[in-house]
Order: sequence, then C-alpha cells, then structure tokens
Amino acid sequence: MKQLVIILCVTGFLFACQNQAEPPKQEVQEVQQVERQPVDNQEFEKQKEAAEKEGVYISNSDIVGSGKANIIGKNVAIRKGASFSTESLGVFAENEPVTMISYQVVQSEGEGILNQPVTLSGKGGNITVAKGKTILIVGTNNANSNLLVAYDDPKKGRFEGEVNASVFQTRIFAVWHQVERPNGEKGWVLGKDLQPK
Repeated sequence: MKQLVIILCVTGFLFACQNQAEPPKQEVQEVQQVERQPVDNQEFEKQKEAAEKEGVYISNSDIVGSGKANIIGKNVAIRKGASFSTESLGVFAENEPVTMISYQVVQSEGEGILNQPVTLSGKGGNITVAKGKTILIVGTNNANSNLLVAYDDPKKGRFEGEVNASVFQTRIFAVWHQVERPNGEKGWVLGKDLQPK
C-alpha cells in the first residue's frame, strides 16, 4: 500500500511538472514595456502629495529619469558626483540645454536648501546666498545649537557662517541627475535646477 501511494505521488509530481507551460513571450514583452513607461500624472500627483506632507518639494525633473532639459537659474555648478561636497567641474550657462542620462536619490543630511537668503563671509568679503540655493552643513555650534555652514561660489571661492536651522526648508532626500552638455562633458546637477522639455 505504501509503495502504491509513493508511486502515485511521484507520478502526480512528474505529471504536474510536465504540464507547467511557460508564459507566452508576448506577456513578458508587455510587462517590460510597462516598466519602461514614464510615471503617469496620477502616480506623480500621489508622490507629490505625500512628499509635500513631509515638507519635500518634488518637481517633474525629480521623477523623470532621462530626456532633454534646460538648466534653470544662475551660477548652477556641474558636479563630479551626486553631492555638493564633490568637485565643481564648471558652471552652466543660464537656460543651457542638456541631456539627462540617469538620476540618483540621495539623502542630503550634510546639505540644506535655503528657504530665505543668508549672508556668509569669505576671503573676498561677504556674499548673500539666495533662497532656493543649497549650502553645506559642516557642523553645529554646541553653545547655541546653530549650524555651521559653507557655500562654495564657483567664481569667488568658499564662504562660511553660522545660521539657525529655521533657514532651511525640510529636505529628506535630493534627486541628482547625471547630464551631458552639448560639448559632451558629463556631470551631476540637482533636479530642482532642471526644466524638462
């Protein structure tokens, strides 16, 4: 009796294995096509609403991973890596066209985007860094809990200062895009400095 049960189980198993059909190739292609489609407006709006509740601004350039775009803003640096702490390779011309190659979402613990202008000091005097610019957070003044910050101006050098944390908009992450300039040079730029075409 045990032998009969074992034979039936083995036979049933072999029969089940033979009758498993592979999914048609058409279904696989459809799934791959869906994965390559850009985020639809409804999904984008859901992500945007969730982020805004956390105090994070998401733009179209934060979501779109590749394509043509223009640089928005003045004195926007092209970086060697996806961080303000990496070497500046130069400065984009205002409204310069670029091709977005890829993107990275990085935690920006050592960087902050200003929600108001701040004045910092350097070798050449003082500089006012505009609202919306990103500056480095290099430490904390333990006596008063202010943040020690630095800003690297592409033309004038490094400026430093001490600010209250309230000058920063809340930022959980930052989206950086690797871009290619018309001359073939590649580098990284913050997503908020791009306007997709």
